Amino acid sequence: SVYWNDDPVDQNLLDSRLATTAQLVPQPELDVRADKNTHYKIIWNVVKTAKANGMQKVGFISAPHGQGH
Repeated sequence: SVYWNDDPVDQNLLDSRLATTAQLVPQPELDVRADKNTHYKIIWNVVKTAKANGMQKVGFISAPHGQGH
């Protein structure tokens, strides 16, 4: 599952929010957080979607076990 500030989002909503966020000046960094059970394909899709929507800065946060979604 993919979340935006702890709220679940589907692909369409993710695209919309990333496109809107990419227009902000200055553009904020997108922080991707995943736990150890998150499949790489999901992370890769979020990063690919972010770049396709114009996000320039993508960072990664590793959440301790039991935290994050």
